[in-house]
Amino acid sequence: MAESIDKSGFELNIYEKYDVDRNFICNTIFTLAGTNNKKELTKIIHNSDGSKVVGMIEIGNEKSKSAEILDTFDAKIFFILIKLWLNSGMQKNNDTGFLISNIVKELGLQSTGFYFHKIRTSCNKLATIPIRWRRAYISADKEKKSYLLDDVVFTILSIFDNKLMVDVDAKTNVKKYTGLANYFRFNPYIVENILNGITEEFHVDVLKTLQKKISILLYIYLSYELKDKPATSFKTSDFANRIGLAEYKYATRRYEALEPALRELVDKPVPGGFIRNYKSAVSNLDDDIVVTVYKKEDLLVSLSGNEDDNKLLEVIAHFNKSFPNYRDHITLETLRNMANSKSNPVTVDDLHKYINFVRWEIDSQKKAIENIPGYFRRACEMHYKTADYDKAVIKELEKVRNIKQKDKIKEIENAEREKQSKAREHFIGKIYSNLNKQEQENLMELAKKQYIGKHGKLPEHFVRQQLESEIIEILKQRKTE
Repeated sequence: MAESIDKSGFELNIYEKYDVDRNFICNTIFTLAGTNNKKELTKIIHNSDGSKVVGMIEIGNEKSKSAEILDTFDAKIFFILIKLWLNSGMQKNNDTGFLISNIVKELGLQSTGFYFHKIRTSCNKLATIPIRWRRAYISADKEKKSYLLDDVVFTILSIFDNKLMVDVDAKTNVKKYTGLANYFRFNPYIVENILNGITEEFHVDVLKTLQKKISILLYIYLSYELKDKPATSFKTSDFANRIGLAEYKYATRRYEALEPALRELVDKPVPGGFIRNYKSAVSNLDDDIVVTVYKKEDLLVSLSGNEDDNKLLEVIAHFNKSFPNYRDHITLETLRNMANSKSNPVTVDDLHKYINFVRWEIDSQKKAIENIPGYFRRACEMHYKTADYDKAVIKELEKVRNIKQKDKIKEIENAEREKQSKAREHFIGKIYSNLNKQEQENLMELAKKQYIGKHGKLPEHFVRQQLESEIIEILKQRKTE
């Protein structure tokens, strides 16, 4: 059965690098889970004289009734806002404006009320969740020399709010509501660090391509660890504690949780090159993982003028992507011999298919294969039967088709909801923009009371849009009166 092969994952994509406050790259501020409403990190800093400083980072307010953590979606929003601020001229004392819809597009999300609300909530979290740095935040003095701050508490955003966009007709002097604009300002500590060069280079746009939550946290960590060296190693136990996977007591279970994320990061760029592969020494006694990088110019294979060879090179790239620990085990000469065999030739489509077949046997069938390159060659040359795999592919394609159909229906429904939402927003804005500041505040207080009367309490990190129904109700009631 011929399959369509997605070759986009085999190519090396070059992403622009952005300067980010070093403290948010070299520390695991973002997480999967929190403990006791607050995340605590112990940080050991090595001084040039050989001495050590033990610091502590506390994220969240322990007095809060609900858990306060900064998760992987908040991480994406933080880095997108960094990119937006850098591209907007790095205003030191001015607000940076943006539209939520642009961030939705930037992240490749569906333009739905759910994601609009999720992004606003995330921005509110960045503006309200405190981070306390005790001998842990690196800053710079006037001479741009770095030093440790003793004890400082701040939120990532010092300002996040929105305002109505209003145009005034030049002839009639009538105000016209045109939409809602958001604006933010980074905390001065972060701004000063970036302006003073207390930064690390980071490929912000890579985060948009990552599907797994663990991949996001692992990528931030490896981006710093692999900035200027060809390899790094880390213990799964240490990293699991950093990101909130402490419930995995055994090294093998932790590796099972991390391995799909490691595989997703293969060929992703870091400041020191591209993530090449990873090797595990995971056992009951040793839980080290070694990750290596390579420079683009170090690639052993590159496209040639021969079209047949180029197709086989794509097979090698596909194999390396699927089995990064066996990179370079399949050579161009090996594939040529398999393709040109007089007794049992193998087509390029079959080569791609058997790579997927072997990966499926390992992932879905939990088959233990000691020599993956050898097993792959035997599967191709002996044309292993793939009936069960073919059924799984068809089932997966049907699943994808069903999802696409459901997504299309959702898209139509969401478009209608968005249309109604804009109509409501326009109705509110038209009246709201004509009220003075005191009248607007009074209206908001009434809406809050009405919301609490219906639901018992205000939503966490609420924004004005969540009170639309109450505001419309109040305004319509006033209109009838």
